[in-house]
Amino acid sequence: MLDERDKRSVLSANDPTLRLLIEASSDAEREQAIERLIVREAQPIIDGILARSRSDTVRSEDLDDISANVQLRLLRRLQGVPAAESNAISSFGDFVARLTYNAVNDVLRHRFPERTRLKHRIRYVLEHDDRFMNWTSDAGLIAGLHRWGRRTDVIAAPRLTKQEAGAAMFARHDMPAALEAVFLKFGRPLLFDDMVRIFIDLWDVADDQPSQTPELKASSDPLIDFETREYMTALWREIQSLPPRQRVALLLNLRDADGYNAVILFVLVGTARFDQIAEALEMSAPQLAAIWNDLPIDDLKIAGMLGVTRQQVINLRKSARERLARRIRR
Repeated sequence: MLDERDKRSVLSANDPTLRLLIEASSDAEREQAIERLIVREAQPIIDGILARSRSDTVRSEDLDDISANVQLRLLRRLQGVPAAESNAISSFGDFVARLTYNAVNDVLRHRFPERTRLKHRIRYVLEHDDRFMNWTSDAGLIAGLHRWGRRTDVIAAPRLTKQEAGAAMFARHDMPAALEAVFLKFGRPLLFDDMVRIFIDLWDVADDQPSQTPELKASSDPLIDFETREYMTALWREIQSLPPRQRVALLLNLRDADGYNAVILFVLVGTARFDQIAEALEMSAPQLAAIWNDLPIDDLKIAGMLGVTRQQVINLRKSARERLARRIRR
């Protein structure tokens, strides 16, 4: 328990929105405060960003997974807020938005690595070259020339064909010159995502084999943020209590920070034996051994194993995560 002086320090370091959580005097009050923050404060921000992110690259079936991952990561952070000033969230809305954008970027990074690389190049130039600036608005991230200031009169869905583009816009070796040429062509700021799409078209940026089953990196998923043996032990216990199909949907797709099999971590730290994992998956040890090197398995294959649709697999995994989140925080 924090003494009054430490509690005041924690309160002053955090967004006022978190006051009820910090001042909660029991586990039940803290749980209620966290649920209120996630449902009433965070979810509208998450939903708004995901609504703007829905496109050919971020499909509708991705959104539930992204939302669930953001909720779980937020839950883990909120659980630590009352304990120490070092866990402070100075701006709750900004923190939730950053989590959500990062989760969306994880999907894009897996599905479209070349496009994501281009996006990062453009973002870097906008933030490090004095000729440019970017700022947020209700419509999303806006980019423009620094001398324009924070104008919001962006062009809706701008189009620029290769025939209309000037030579400087094709200068892959000189991104600042290319960006400046595009801004001068339109004469006013553009939404950042529209700017990225313009260069994707002009430069013919394409990924040869975009994944049809993109997955979130583990860094966006607290379920595989294995910080302590105690946490892993508790997590494994709760995973075992999940309904069978939820266990399968979760475990067969569990990934580490590099996208590899994360189930092996339970074995490596002694939380679960190989045969116990097989039992949790309702398999024999030889059956699990036969697919072990293929883990994590994509949702289409899991769907085939369970005799359900890919969307049902996503829903099962979402339900599993939500149940784990509720039970682990108790």
